Amino acid sequence: MNATVLLAASIPASALPGQQAVIDLIATSQADSSVTDSIRLNLTASMVSDASVGVDARDIPVGGWLVDPGESVEVPFTVWNNASSQDTFAFSLEESGMRGWNISLPMMTTLVVRSGESGQLMVTVTAPLNAQAGDPAPILLPTAISQISGYEAASTSFSGVRVVMNHDLMLTPIDIPTEVEPSGNTAFRFEVENGGNGPDHVVVSVSGLPLGWSWWVLLEGVNLSGPISLSPEYEGLHVSQFDVVIQVPGSEDASQSFELTVSIAPMEGSDNNQSDNSHTFEILTKRVVRPWLTELEESHLNVRTDSMHVLGLSVRNDGNAYDGELRIRVTADILHPGVHATISNGGLTMNLGEWMATPLPPQRDLSLVAIIAIGRDVPVGTQIAFNFTLEGGVDEAGEPQVVVRTLTVAVAWHRDLAFEHSLDASEPISPGQRILFKVNVTSHSSFTEELKFKFDDASLWSVTCSQPEVAGGWILVIPAASAEIPRELRWDCELTAPDDPPLNPMLMTVHDGDGEQVWGHSVLMVLDIPVEEPDEFVVFGYVIPEADLPIVAGAVGLLFMIFIISMVALIQRRRRRYDDEYYDDEDEDEVEQAPAEQQVQAVAP
Repeated sequence: MNATVLLAASIPASALPGQQAVIDLIATSQADSSVTDSIRLNLTASMVSDASVGVDARDIPVGGWLVDPGESVEVPFTVWNNASSQDTFAFSLEESGMRGWNISLPMMTTLVVRSGESGQLMVTVTAPLNAQAGDPAPILLPTAISQISGYEAASTSFSGVRVVMNHDLMLTPIDIPTEVEPSGNTAFRFEVENGGNGPDHVVVSVSGLPLGWSWWVLLEGVNLSGPISLSPEYEGLHVSQFDVVIQVPGSEDASQSFELTVSIAPMEGSDNNQSDNSHTFEILTKRVVRPWLTELEESHLNVRTDSMHVLGLSVRNDGNAYDGELRIRVTADILHPGVHATISNGGLTMNLGEWMATPLPPQRDLSLVAIIAIGRDVPVGTQIAFNFTLEGGVDEAGEPQVVVRTLTVAVAWHRDLAFEHSLDASEPISPGQRILFKVNVTSHSSFTEELKFKFDDASLWSVTCSQPEVAGGWILVIPAASAEIPRELRWDCELTAPDDPPLNPMLMTVHDGDGEQVWGHSVLMVLDIPVEEPDEFVVFGYVIPEADLPIVAGAVGLLFMIFIISMVALIQRRRRRYDDEYYDDEDEDEVEQAPAEQQVQAVAP
C-alpha cells in the first residue's frame, strides 16, 4: 500500500539563483522503529523574473511614425529587466487588423538583458500600396518570456504608425480665351484632379496680373472664398471644374499682351509632382467702347402742376478707346401741352427728342442736367414716361450700343395760388409810424398748402403778423380747394418804421413746405423826415454862430465893395494905357508916308 506525502520547503529571499540545499527525508515504521527508510532531496533556488516590454515613449517622434503607401518604417521595441539578475527573453508579436499591412521581426528574437538594463529589437512595419492618408497600422502586442523562469513580462500594446498624406494634384486647362475685355469679366475654365491617397483642399492662385486687375474663382457658378475640397479617387469626387474670372480695368489700353499663370497647391504640405500644378498662357486686351449712363434715383415721380424738377445725369465712356459717336436724348411716350423736358451740359440745351452729341475719351465722365417742367394747366392724373437714351459706338456685332433709363412722371396734384397785398408804398410815412397791412392768398390747389410769409432785407423795420412764427416767417395752412370754390386766407401784419433806415427795397416772399418760393414782391418805403434849420452857418469853410452873423455879413459886404472898386480902377488904368499906345502907333504911320508923296510929285509932268 502506498501513501503520498507533500513537503513544503521555504527558500529565503536572500538566496541566490542556482543556490542548492540538501534535505534528508527519513521514514520510520510506527510498529517497528527499527524499520526505517531515507531519501536525500536536492533543492535549487530558481530565477525570479521582473520585466516589461513595449515601445519607449522617448523613441516615438512627435505625431508618431508616418509612412508613405508601400513604404516601411522601423519601430524599436524595448524589454526592461527589472530583476536582480541577468535574464534571457524570447520576443514575439501579436497583430490585429492587418488589412494588407506587413510586420517583419528580426532573425534573432532572443534577448539577454542584464539586471536593471534594457534591450531593443527593431520591428519593420510596411504599409500597403493602396493605403489612404491617416490609415493606422495594426495594433501590435509584444510578448517577452523569460527562458530561465518562464515568466512573461508585462506588455504594452502599440499603434502609433499612420499613413502620411500623399499630395498629387493635377491642373488641366479646359477653355482659355485669348482676349480679355476692359471693364468686363472674362472666365477661364480649368479642371483639377486629386490623385493623392486622401481628401485634399486645393488653393488656386494667379500670377502675372498687372496692377489694378482683379480675379476670383467660380465653382459651380458661386464665388469661392476658400479652397476647393476634393475626395480621394475611390470616393468619386476627386475631379472638379472651376472658373478663374479676371476683371480688367476700363482704362487698360487695347492690344496689350500679358502672360498669366494659374497655379494650384494643397492647403497643407506640398505636392509630390509640381510639374502639373500650373498653366501659363498669354492674353490680349480688346478695343472696347462702352456707353454708361447713371441709374436714376427714382423710376416713378409724383409731381404737381406748375412745377419744375431737376435730375442729375452722368454719361461715361467706360471703354478703352475714344467714342466719337456717343450721344444722348430724352423722349416722351406722350406729347402733352404744358409738359417740357430738356437736357443741358452747361452750355448747350436740347429739347424733347433732340440728340445731344457727347463724344468722350476713354474712362471720362460728363455731367448733364435734365429739367422736366409741368405746366399749370396739365390735368391731374396725367402720366408720362420719359426715356433717357444714351447711344454709343458699335459692338462686336456692328450694332450701336444703347443704354436706356426710364422715368415715369405722374401729375398727382394741382397748384394754383394768387397773392395780393395792401401795403401802400406811394405815401411817405414818419419814423416810428405803424402801418397795418394784409397779404391775401387765393388757392385753387388740389392739396393742402403750408405757406410761410417772410419779410426780407428789412433788418431795421419791425414786422409782426398774427399767424404762428417759425424760423423768421409766419405759417399759414390752406386746405385743399374744391373744384368750384377756392380757398381764401390772409396774413394780418403790422409794419413799424425805424428812425433812420437805409434807402433800399424790402422783399416780401412766400415759400411752400419744401422751401420753394411761390411768390415775391419788392417794396420801397419812403420816410417823411422833417428838415430843421441849423443854429450855425458855414462861410468859406468856417462855422459862424448865429449871434455873430450880422458882423460877419457887414465885414463881407465891406470886403466885397473894396474888391469892386479895385477892379474898376484896374480896368480904367488898363484902358488909358491901351489908348496911349494906339495914338502913338498912328503918329509913326504918318511920318513914314510923307517922303513917298514928295517923290511922286517930283516926277509928275
